This record gives sequence, C-alpha cells and structure tokens, in this order.
Amino acid sequence: MSTTERGSHRRASRLLLPVALVVLATTMSACDEPAAVGGDDAGASSLTASETWTRGNPDDAQGRLADLQSAMDELRGETGSGWTARQDDVTGYLTDLSGGRYAPQDGADLPEVVTGFFGSHGQQLFGIGSAELTLGEEETLPGTDLSSVRAQQAIDGVDVLDAQLVLSFTTDTTGSRLNAVRGRVFPDLSVTTEPRVSKARAERVVRRQSGGSVAGTTTLAIVPDAGGTLVWKATALGIASGPEGSGLADAIYLIDATTGSVVSVLPASGHAELARLAGAPAGMRITPVRTAPTNAEGDAVEVHGTNPLTGPLTAVGRQTPNGVELVDTTVPTYDPTTGEGGIETFDASGAGEGDLPGQPVIADGTQVADEDAIAAHAYARFVYDFYAGLGRRSWDGAGATLRSSVNFGPPDFCNAFFSSAIAQMTYGNTCTVDGQPQAAAGFSIDTAGHEITHGVIDSTANLIYSGESGAMNESFADYLGNVIGNRYTGDDSDAYSEHRCVGITPETRTCHQNPDGSVSARFLPNGATYADYLRLLQPDYASYINGLDPQDNAGVHLNSAIWNNALWSIRKRLVLIDGVPGNESELATAFDRIIYYTLTTQLSPTSGFLDARSAIEQVTRDSGADPEVLRVVREVFDLNLLCEGCVDLGPVLGQRVATTSSGEFSPIVSGDRIAWIEPGQAEAFFLVGTPMAADVGGEAAPLGTAADASDMAFAGDGMLVVNERTVTFYAADGTSTDLAETTDATRGAGTAGSPLGAAWATDAEVVFVDPTGTAVSTPVPGGVPVTALATDAGQVVFGNFDGEVWTWTPGSEATLLGTVDAQVTAVATNGGRVLVTDNSYAATLFDGSGATQLSANAAPFGAAMNDGYAIWPEAVGPLPDKVAEGSSWPDTDLYLYSFETGTTYNLLEETGQQGYPALSEGRLVWQDAVYGSNDIFTATLPSGL
Repeated sequence: MSTTERGSHRRASRLLLPVALVVLATTMSACDEPAAVGGDDAGASSLTASETWTRGNPDDAQGRLADLQSAMDELRGETGSGWTARQDDVTGYLTDLSGGRYAPQDGADLPEVVTGFFGSHGQQLFGIGSAELTLGEEETLPGTDLSSVRAQQAIDGVDVLDAQLVLSFTTDTTGSRLNAVRGRVFPDLSVTTEPRVSKARAERVVRRQSGGSVAGTTTLAIVPDAGGTLVWKATALGIASGPEGSGLADAIYLIDATTGSVVSVLPASGHAELARLAGAPAGMRITPVRTAPTNAEGDAVEVHGTNPLTGPLTAVGRQTPNGVELVDTTVPTYDPTTGEGGIETFDASGAGEGDLPGQPVIADGTQVADEDAIAAHAYARFVYDFYAGLGRRSWDGAGATLRSSVNFGPPDFCNAFFSSAIAQMTYGNTCTVDGQPQAAAGFSIDTAGHEITHGVIDSTANLIYSGESGAMNESFADYLGNVIGNRYTGDDSDAYSEHRCVGITPETRTCHQNPDGSVSARFLPNGATYADYLRLLQPDYASYINGLDPQDNAGVHLNSAIWNNALWSIRKRLVLIDGVPGNESELATAFDRIIYYTLTTQLSPTSGFLDARSAIEQVTRDSGADPEVLRVVREVFDLNLLCEGCVDLGPVLGQRVATTSSGEFSPIVSGDRIAWIEPGQAEAFFLVGTPMAADVGGEAAPLGTAADASDMAFAGDGMLVVNERTVTFYAADGTSTDLAETTDATRGAGTAGSPLGAAWATDAEVVFVDPTGTAVSTPVPGGVPVTALATDAGQVVFGNFDGEVWTWTPGSEATLLGTVDAQVTAVATNGGRVLVTDNSYAATLFDGSGATQLSANAAPFGAAMNDGYAIWPEAVGPLPDKVAEGSSWPDTDLYLYSFETGTTYNLLEETGQQGYPALSEGRLVWQDAVYGSNDIFTATLPSGL
C-alpha cells in the first residue's frame, strides 16, 4: 500500500466512526447505563448496579435490580442504618455491602449474627442462605474491637471454588454487630458430592497429563459452572526446561470427579509465567519434583556468614553430631514433638535435579560458608518476625515450618519462588539475564519478603491470579516485601528488590532504571493510575502453542503498578506528615497494619480494586486510626482514579454475549448461534474449559460434556471440539464420535468451520469432516507444521510455519496458493478470497488478481471474512507506557476492508485489545478486553460499506 493509499484509508476510518457507532449501538438490547439505584431517602443511593452484569443480562437486569433495591430498603429499614451496596459483575447479586450495623438481638455472638443475617437477608441479597456457609476462625485486629471471619460456600462439606465472603464485625460488651460483607458466592448450585473417580485415579491423571509429580493434599471441590461440577483439586509440581530456560513450575489441576477428564489447569503460585505443566510447547521437558519431610533435634547455636548484598549475617542453627545445621527452633511456633514449625534451610544442589527440599546445610562450626544459605536462613527469620509482630504464626497463620532451598535447579533457573503446595521457598543459582551476570540468586530481603507474602496471600485472601485480583496479588507482595526490606536495611527506599540489581547497566528484563536513579525490579510510586490499566487479551491455545507471548497472564505483573502506586503514595504522604523517616513513622506503621489486616481478613479470591479500596477505608475508619490516615487514603485513591465511574472507557460497542471473571475465549458463530470456551471461575493459564453456546439474546448452555476443550468449530449443525486427548465430533442430535487423538500439532493449528464441515490438522495430515461426521484427509505438504486453518464451500485453506498458504478441496491434492514473509498466524476464506495474517504483522489478501497487502500492522489475534468484508485486529498504537514499561504489546482495534470499495475502516475504536473475530453473514463476534478481562461481544455489521 502506498503512502497516499495509506492516508486515504486512514481518512475513511475517521469518517466511518460515527456511522459505526450508531450501527453497532443499535444492535444492543435496550438497557440504560448502570448507575446508582435510588434508596429510601430522597436523593440517596444505596445500590450501585454493575455495568458488566446488566449489559450481559439485559432481559433480567431491571427485575434483578428492583429485587435487590427492595431487599436493601428492607434491610435499611429493619436496622435503621445506611447500608450501601455494589452489584457483582458475575452473579448479579451483591459483592459489597457496607455502611450499616446488624445484630438480631443484644448480646448475640458472632455465629448468631451470621445465621440471623443470612437467614433473613442472604437469599435476597447474595443468592444463598446460611446453610451453604461454613465459618472460619475469627480474626481480630489487636487493640481494637474489629474482627472478621471468612464464610466459605460449601455443599455437603465440599468447598465451592473461589466462593467466599468476608464478614466484618465490631464486638463489645453488648455483643457482635455485622458491619460489612464482601466477596462472591454462587446461587443455584446443585451437584452430588460423591465422587465416581477415586483420588488415586485423579492423581494418576495429573501425573500423566502434567509430566510432573503431585504435591500437597488432593481434595474435592466444586467448580461453580452452571449447576456445579464436582472435581478433584490437585497440585502438580515439576521442573520445566526448554529453549527459553528452566523454572520450577506448579499448576492446579481440576479433575472431573465423575468422568476423570481435565476440567481446567490453573496457576498454583504467584509466578504463573513458570507454570508450564499443561500442554507444554514442543521442545520443553518436564521433570517431576519429589519432596520429603524433615525432622531432627539439637541445641540452638548462633551462626554467622556473609552475603554480597547485605554483608555480615547472623542467624540461629541447631547443633548436631555432624555439625551445626541451619534449623532455627527458637521461634514460638516450633513444636519439639513433631519437629515442625521452625525455620529450615537446605542445599538443593546435591539432591538431584528433581528433589526438594534437598540436603541439610551443615557447617563444621558456627561459620556458614554458603553465602546463599546463610542469606536465605537469616532473611526467613526476619520475615517470620515481621509477621509475628502483626500477630501471625508463620506464613500460613497456623505455625507451618518456614523452609527454604538454595542452589536449586539448572544454571538458567533465574528466580526465587514460594510454593504453598510444598510449603517452601526455592532459590536458584546466580545466573545471567540479558547477557549480564546478576548480583545474587534472588537474595534480596525484599524478594524474600515478597515471595513469603505470596504464601500469606495463598492462605488468606487467595486472590485469583488474573485481572484486578491478580494485579493486587502481586502488588500486596511488593508493598509488604518492600516494607520488610526497608526495615531490615534501615533504608527508606521506594524501589522494590533494588539490591539484586547492584551494578546492572543498562536495563534488563529484571532490572529497570528508576526516577530516583536507582535500578530495581519495580518502582512503587510510579505514577500509574487506573487510566493506565492494560486491557490485554488472553491469547487462545493455538496462539500459545505457536509461540505468542501469553501477555503476563493478561497483565498481572504490569497492572500491579497501579495498586503499588496508590498504596505506596499513601504511605509516602503519611511519612511526610509525620516528618520522620519511613521506618520511624507511626502513621506509616499504622497503615502497614491496615494493609496487612485488609489483605488477610477483608478480601476474597475475586476481590477487585474497588473492593479493596472499600475494605481499606472501612478498616482505617473502624480501627480508630488517626483521622489523617483516612483523609489521605481517600484523597490518594481518588487521585489514582480508583473510584466508581472515575475512568471513562469511551464508547463500548456491540452486545455482550458472555461475561464472567474467568475470561471467555475462542468465539465462533453460525447464523445467530454463538459459541465460545468458558475456562472456569478462576482464569486458566492454560486455556482449556467447557464449550458454551447461546442464540443471540438467549441463555448460554454447555455443548456436550467436554470440560477440557481448547478449540472448536461449527460443522453445519454439528460441532468439532478439540479436547485434551481427542478431537470429537458432536452431531446435531447430541451424539458424539471421537475422530482422532489430540496432539500439539492439532492445538497449534486450531480448527476451522463452515456450513459444509470443519477442519483440523495433525503432524501428518489436514482433515475435513462433513456435518454427518465423515472425515477425509490430505498429507501436510513437506511436513511443515500447520499454524492456521480456514474453510468455506467445502474448500480448506491452511498456512504453516514457513509462511506458505495452501488450498485443498477434499478429494483432490493440496495446491500452493502463495507465500507470505513469516509464519502464518491466521487465515480466513470466503468465495475464493483468502485473508492471511503473519508474524511480520502483515495482513495479505489473495484473490483472483494475486496478493495485496492490506496492512503492515495486523496483530496476531485472528481474522475473519464474509462475502463483502475482510476483518482483522489492527495494532493502532501502544498501550499506556506507565504500566507497559515500553513493552511491544499493542492497543488493537478491529479493522474492516470492503471488497466493493477497496476502503479500510476502523470498525471498533475502543479501549484496550479486541481480537479473534468470527463472521457468519452479517453477524460478527469477537473477544474484547475493554472491561479488563476476556469477554465475548457480538454486533450486526452495516451493509454497503
């Protein structure tokens, strides 16, 4: 395309935008923008509606909001207090209720208050009653009358995943009063809790599928999809070794307790980028990790050593006949009868690649020669003491052993890692990143504080590792890790983990230049606000297999900058008010306690930024903190735009088809029938889940019984589904036939569908199946792996790693259509035309006249075509710099090219990324990250462009 032509098509884009807005907006079901719903007082608002839920449920929105408001009015009238609430994005019931006081009678204890409240109001406000709630231990904030308890949703004693409410109370001589309820539970679950598949069989499935070992305890749980699915929940552990390096990897497997199939695979730790235990790409090897308990006795001995980052170190060991072992039994949680509850450090270098914790570190005298071992041991005790000062008994609050292993893994394991599954810290060796030797193997005190705090999070809020909850998971670990580091070193540093970056210039992917001249992993007061939130798509399975960056699990590390900036900015202001260094500031110390208490007692797995803000304000207010703290908290949150309606997303077009926090993916369409894959309530790092379908404006329902699908395509009235182990054809009458075994080649190629049939690929063949389930195949030309497929009118088009584009009509041989400059990322075809996108970001149209490049900025997020238009995701510019840190992830819009006029239009000029379009005549569906998670949208395209 010439410069003149490019300018012409840009002008057309701008001219079309008002038309596109009108046309797409009219396809939406009529519903007003969600806002505050009126309360019982003139001008008052007691209920804030969820824009996400109301857009996704237009037929039910008015009725649900009216019922919720009626229930709120009844509660406010009964208690005589000003309760306010927010509607949940997923369930449509409440997710945040606060601002009032409830007690069934004077002198009521906490369980009586819970039973009374949920017996009278739970069904109307949260969708469940008290019978489905199991109360945990009461937690108190020392020196106050504040307490909280976690209420876990359970059916017949089996926990529902990510279904938890946090209940806040004040208690005095007159009894307990409920002040707030936050979290999410799931109404209308009905599932048997008797497994047909044994735990042993489920664990065999995990070992076979992951290539790793099973760590920790395998338990039953319920996935809250539709009526609920009973699963075995097990943690897999292994070493993932591949072309890009090695890492300790853990992942949570959910195994259907009725069928034995894989329902979902989830990140198990705060390092989801290491979790490669499902669908490992070609060239990656998984080695099981074996774990063993430890136990011994002996007298406490002071030991010494040196670490290059912090100089001389002192810790406590234990005298044994062979020397002084790095086991600290002087902590209050140590139990001499079991040998558990202490602090232990091991050397994993001599224990074999897959054995943890390794061999005990034993010194001949009181001097420890291993610099990493003495650092890990001393830092662990300091972190333990920090949390003990907040009233916590070790990392899990129940007195667990705090165990560390050093010198772990191959030379390229450049990380420090806490896994709750094996209850320990793991440190690699000093290594090289981006060509620069690192100062030490993760042995920053900040890093130790951060990683062990992930264990604290896992055993309390257990924030889901995606979206806003995932960003807060990282951010709380950053904040508390930096507080711990500053107290240890005596510094007043705004930089997290700066000690690991000593002498590192220029920047690397782990060490960044900061405004104050320091170099560190992250800089907490970074200036990012919620306006900078990265709305990243989660790529589909085929994209992952073909090497597309998983985009930081939709931005959990990057978006943590927003919450980091808010919390640390509050702390810095409080330090300035006190006029003393941060470690001496009483206001800052009070805020640290507020953050800890909020994290461990007020948040649930699905909490978002606004939930956490509300909880922090409540704890600040009710704990009796200096009023200055609350003023600063509110001002900074507002300045950071962490407030309801403070960020304008601009026009959001189309009708929302599916909306949950799990992040739907792989949308397809046939007529007015839309289908997608629902990975489950927690975001699945490895994108497998349940195929769902809905008619436009209708209710969604599962397609068949598959719960481990990675891709699917319409085949006339039938459906082709790629599961973990099989490629299955579902006929229109509901019967199913397994057609082939699933391989990485199948996942990498994806599927293609049309009214006349569907296609997929293996290592050796491209296969087409017609609506009757009859399959035919052709050899893969030259054995070059297929990376994308499309089909129309019985013809199959496929592209490969070498940029070749082939066409094949079943019954004949495949022929070469042409080539593009790089690996093919997507193809679409209709009426003999073929649209191809490739890894050079080009979009190329093949038709009877040859090949024409439509774009040099086409993002690798799919493509679509009908008889009038070609559509692809266009990279229109960078995402916000403050969070993206100069990364190459683009802002994308859907672009449309008209065959009739030869004009290119910007069809969806929206916030964040849009991609993976699919077309059926005039019906368009796509995957959209505008609301901060993957959602499925649809619209009817205008004609005559």
